[in-house]
Amino acid sequence: MSSTPSVRLFNGRAVNRLDVLAELNVGQSDANPNYVKLTGGETGGGPTLAAFGSDVSVPITIAARADSTVNLHSNGNLSAEFYAPSNAVNAFSFSAAATGQAVAIRTAGTDTNRSILIAPAGTGTLTVTSAASFQGAVTLSGPPTSGLHAATKAYVDAVVVDASGLDLSDYVEKAGSTMTGALTLSGAPTAALHAATKQYVDDSTSSFSTNYLAKSGGTMTGFITLHADPTSALHAATKQYVDDIAGTGGVTSVAGKTGDVVLESADVTDFEPEVKALISWEAGLYVKGRPDSGGVLVRHEMRQPIRFETDLNNWAVNAGVAANATSVFSVRKNNVEFATITINAAATTESSMTGTQTDFASGDLLTIIAPTPQDDTLADFGITMNGVRL
Repeated sequence: MSSTPSVRLFNGRAVNRLDVLAELNVGQSDANPNYVKLTGGETGGGPTLAAFGSDVSVPITIAARADSTVNLHSNGNLSAEFYAPSNAVNAFSFSAAATGQAVAIRTAGTDTNRSILIAPAGTGTLTVTSAASFQGAVTLSGPPTSGLHAATKAYVDAVVVDASGLDLSDYVEKAGSTMTGALTLSGAPTAALHAATKQYVDDSTSSFSTNYLAKSGGTMTGFITLHADPTSALHAATKQYVDDIAGTGGVTSVAGKTGDVVLESADVTDFEPEVKALISWEAGLYVKGRPDSGGVLVRHEMRQPIRFETDLNNWAVNAGVAANATSVFSVRKNNVEFATITINAAATTESSMTGTQTDFASGDLLTIIAPTPQDDTLADFGITMNGVRL
């Protein structure tokens, strides 16, 4: 091989060929077997810059001087610009691909971890015209400001996630929660566990008021069958229980006697408790004139057990001269008040009687105390006392 570069010169300009030279071999010698060949192009083609030589693989290096760029132009305009600072160790690597494979844009260099920066200028954007697939994380410049912007993790976390997980303050938990507004369903439920609409519930319960008895009370239109006789004072009683206690026709015997019973004094001690409860005790007193203020009107020692019912049931007061003002009598057991009798102004009979059911044993003392202060007109009255023997 000649040590002199091979140059063929033309006197005129060839169509679509390099100026002056149709073919130029640069750097070819025995010491430099690899060289660059610039070849002009035929009509319809273009000039070629290619590496040749004795080596199987011959790379080409295009280098700008010092801190300069390598520029590529097309149609008289800058098409690409390449720049490397003096301390550059990493660079782009472009690879073509076989059929069915992807063209690759990679990095080359000495660093183990190498990044790629794609930075449009000003308000310019990066446009990807087809679907993109990322093998690693994508770092965005900031949170999204438009509906179609990609969202950063920080933006998503701030909207729906906190340190403990999903923030359910604005959502209904599947495990159960409370709605703050109405929930409109698609229709009436068709399965047992479906949520029910108001209309469905209203239609289903519209007959409750006529077919069911409210807990507050009402009137039955048929019989109630109880499961057993009552065992507590407030239990409903069966007919059987009442019949067994009272008998179908009432009391059928007294002190072991039936039919037309004539009681003797000795028979009284043999009464059953239920029969004794049917025997009343009654006594009366009369006060002539006006009673003294706080005076004792009755002082009676019981000789047998007596029960006075709630609110002095079956007691009565009748005065010959009406009261001038409201007057209150105190009814006491062993000097402890258990009931009162009130006569209002201008009244001659009791206006109200209040008190608790009270049992007297033999020897207990019943007293009735006149009103304090003394009424100006109330006079000439009687008091009827009524109780039940125990």
